[in-house]
Amino acid sequence: MTLNVALIGLGNISLLFDDEINTKTVLSHAKALYKNKHFHLKYCVDINTNNESKLRNFFPKVLFYTNVLELLKQTDIDIIVLATPTSTHFDILTKLKNHPSIKYFLVEKPLFDTHNSLDSIDEKIANKLIINYIRIFEPNIQEFKNKIQNKQFGTPQRIVLTYTKGTKNNGSHFISLINFLFSNPKIDNLNILSIQDGLQNDPTLDIIAYMNYENKETPLYLIGLDHNKYSVFDIDFYFENGKVRIEDTEQNMLISNAIQDETYTTYTTLKKSNNIKLDFDRIMKYPYEYIYNIINNNISPINFIEHEKKNIQFYNKLERKEFFNE
Repeated sequence: MTLNVALIGLGNISLLFDDEINTKTVLSHAKALYKNKHFHLKYCVDINTNNESKLRNFFPKVLFYTNVLELLKQTDIDIIVLATPTSTHFDILTKLKNHPSIKYFLVEKPLFDTHNSLDSIDEKIANKLIINYIRIFEPNIQEFKNKIQNKQFGTPQRIVLTYTKGTKNNGSHFISLINFLFSNPKIDNLNILSIQDGLQNDPTLDIIAYMNYENKETPLYLIGLDHNKYSVFDIDFYFENGKVRIEDTEQNMLISNAIQDETYTTYTTLKKSNNIKLDFDRIMKYPYEYIYNIINNNISPINFIEHEKKNIQFYNKLERKEFFNE
């Protein structure tokens, strides 16, 4: 079965992050679709045609439009990929909500700017939404979630993110990952400790918050650094029985188990037991594998509406702290 795709928006994540056909990386939607035999990019919409020729290197016969309403005339669209500015998402989804053939909408994060838009979303769209927080689709990350649920590591003690480039831009990936791994826990008692240089209208904040997981309050630390010196996105999960470290740049998941020290036998120490290579160089292939498996009933779907509600709740609380000094 081949699924016909319409791509709306032709910027960085859609094409420009990875626009070379012969490289091994899969970092754009166009490259992911080109590499997956189960999908065919049949339509593309963008308000300008600047990148059309680059797209045709992948899909010479793609039908290119400058108005999203042209898609309403097409009766064979299975998947919509929405990669436009967040402020346009609600309007575009509303225009396409009654399209009879669309099975799923794959939407770049965040879904909407406000909780109000999320609350008013039509049920016809809500049941078809997939939000592209790409780390949660990576197979090793999904296996990590299974191990957490199976209590392999025990209870979480602390979780620490070290990051740069904006609390909304990059911090959102952390909050999304926490919500995915720990099944949308309540996150509360946010406090902003300090402010680092970030992106325009998106400072990099030092934050402490608390996650309620299995009736225990687990501290979450977001430690922001100045991206003008270097970029970083590392997460340390401290559990009862060990530690798991995710290194974004190095693409590693380092697992250390708590064991009795051989020399100082009254001490328990951490010893690295496994170094798992994360497939971040081909990360964009995995949302499409997820969609294909959902359509073929191979896996259970993620409740992306509930997931996004938790993400937005965190940022609403954070904005109240930041702007109203609660």
